[in-house]
Amino acid sequence: NCFFFSSLLILYLTFLSAIENLEVLPCLRELFLEQNKLSQIANLSTLTSLTLLELGGNRIRVSD
Repeated sequence: NCFFFSSLLILYLTFLSAIENLEVLPCLRELFLEQNKLSQIANLSTLTSLTLLELGGNRIRVSD
């Protein structure tokens, strides 16, 4: 079951160095993580409803 509030997540300019526990949001459709300090992002494969992912302005080197 998907809930409306879990369809969009925006964390822009929050200077995150890590993002964790994305697997608890399997219904997430849009994820905006631009302009943070992320060097990696994990568990993307659990986001089966994801249609838009924005990661610009980060330091991503490794992803799953």
